[in-house]
Amino acid sequence: MLNFDFNTPAFFLLLSKWRLLGLLTVYADNEDVELSILVHPNNRR
Repeated sequence: MLNFDFNTPAFFLLLSKWRLLGLLTVYADNEDVELSILVHPNNRR
């Protein structure tokens, strides 16, 4: 529903032992793509 191609995933989770460590979101309403990446501060390098 968020992307122009309904088969394109919009959310990717980074899990470790069922704990959420990171999130990547993809917004693509045309050829331009917007990425947003969030990572828990304890897992940043």
